[in-house]
Amino acid sequence: MAMLAQAGDPPGYGLAFDAEFLATGHDLSPLNLPRESLSTQVVIYRPGTTPFPGGLPGLIADSLPDTWAEKVQRIIYPTITTLLGKLAAVGNRGPGAISFTPALDEDEDTVSANLAKLADEANRIAREPEVLRIEQIDQALKKGSPSLGGAHPKMTALLPETGEVLSVNEVLVGGVIPQGYNPCVLKFSPEDEEGGGAVEYAFARMAQASGLNVARPYLVNDGVRKHFATARFDRNRGPDGAIRRRHVHTLSGLLHHRSSYYDVWRFCWWDT
Repeated sequence: MAMLAQAGDPPGYGLAFDAEFLATGHDLSPLNLPRESLSTQVVIYRPGTTPFPGGLPGLIADSLPDTWAEKVQRIIYPTITTLLGKLAAVGNRGPGAISFTPALDEDEDTVSANLAKLADEANRIAREPEVLRIEQIDQALKKGSPSLGGAHPKMTALLPETGEVLSVNEVLVGGVIPQGYNPCVLKFSPEDEEGGGAVEYAFARMAQASGLNVARPYLVNDGVRKHFATARFDRNRGPDGAIRRRHVHTLSGLLHHRSSYYDVWRFCWWDT
């Protein structure tokens, strides 16, 4: 669909779109990267061109790892320092329908992970000012920590379609989504947070009761703490039963405004 390249010091970033994609007429980021500005010719972005790292357009910057994912990436991939390297680490696990190839560690294995262990590890990493040894992080955190927005520990996980209050010791992470499971975002509850995920779950259920259309909420008990999870609204199930990716764009990326006030998710206009 598009090519993104890096060259120079300080680096510039070249972006060009495939003619076949341009012919579809999709307007992925209409305010600051409108369809009529897209070209098969390389357009160069440099630091300062936009408010995002490297001057990248918001459409691309939305996929960069957030504060939490940056910590995980520094542990797993300590030699990666470039923006393109970080996007390669996100690969096809990032938000929305945009993916990056070639990706690092492309594997389709789903792994089981002890949730209590993951929660302890995630909260310990979140407290550390700098990175730890790679041996100290679970493989599941590597599979489940792309860019998801925010600074708090979270991961992508696969949770059963049946039931919302789950008392389980294991969750599925990574790989092909098995039948009967939803792709979700699971937020780890801090050890010292009163109520933990139960409070967020209660708010989500109240929103549902008020008539708001919210993604399916979950409350997951690891035997020690309760964690809030929600079905990913950038994924949906098609008529054939397969999970599809849905194009989304943060309002921050759409407006090219870096204020945290604007850093919320909004849908674009079609499914892919």
